[in-house]
Amino acid sequence: MQLTEFIEKMPEYQQLASQLAPNTRQLVTGITGSARALLIQTLLHAQGKPMIFVTDTMYHADQLVAELSSSLTDDELFEFPVEELLAAEIATSSPDFLAQRILALSALRADKPVVVVTSVAGLRRQLPEPTAFDTARFTLKTGDDIDPEGVIAHLQRMGYHRQKLVDAPGDFAVRGSIIDIYPLDTEYPVRVDLFDTEIDSLRYFDASTQRSVNNIDTVTILPVTDLLLNSEQREAAAKRLTAALQAQMKKLDEADADQLNNFVTPLVDDLKKGGVSAELRLFGDYLFGDVSLLDYLGDDGMVLVDDYPRVRE
Repeated sequence: MQLTEFIEKMPEYQQLASQLAPNTRQLVTGITGSARALLIQTLLHAQGKPMIFVTDTMYHADQLVAELSSSLTDDELFEFPVEELLAAEIATSSPDFLAQRILALSALRADKPVVVVTSVAGLRRQLPEPTAFDTARFTLKTGDDIDPEGVIAHLQRMGYHRQKLVDAPGDFAVRGSIIDIYPLDTEYPVRVDLFDTEIDSLRYFDASTQRSVNNIDTVTILPVTDLLLNSEQREAAAKRLTAALQAQMKKLDEADADQLNNFVTPLVDDLKKGGVSAELRLFGDYLFGDVSLLDYLGDDGMVLVDDYPRVRE
């Protein structure tokens, strides 16, 4: 008998499971360490619902992920890492953290039983509407007709950077009838070979040698940024940010006003052009509404909070 099956047969677990319902709260005490990880695994497999587990800090989120990694697969366990201080995130701008966040959002939108572990800072992070994330990702299939210029423009809106040759996740390159894309969630970049506007072949290839690895029939391309805004939203955000800048400059002396203007104005220009600079995160209130990670959780999803009093602090 598996440990999870043993847990399911315990009266305490059965009582907990029987009371799980939308818009209800349950208090579970005396669960720490490996017992906590086992309860999460049992809930995931028995309930078959996506869940978000919230800790007080990213350090404790990392600890829980390490505990769960021995019992959950890579397709079941995700982390949504966010630095406690926004300035620290902008200073480090970790590509690994970004990739983990995008994969976590994608997993929640797939509406499958997964566990996404995050901290309070992760819940506070402002995000684009879930529908905007859904619209950003797209699937390529062999035999499909595409608009090459449209795909290129869409990749740029998704945060991909155009290069002569792809070298790292988030790069794309165009050479004649070939579009190379390096997604976040694949070991190798993808080569899209076109015959006019039809996808003649799709294949993974080694970026260092340019040699093919294997042919594929389909691939889903995820965004490489969570600064997903359409042109209308960018224009509106730029107007709000410009108005706030002008109002603030009136309160400052000339030297400080010039310094603030020299910092913000290039970001506004970048925003209008579709930029995804990390510094734009400083002005999240002007970019997004009140959308958070919880909005990416389905209606039947569960939220688990570890050490609730400490999280509230």
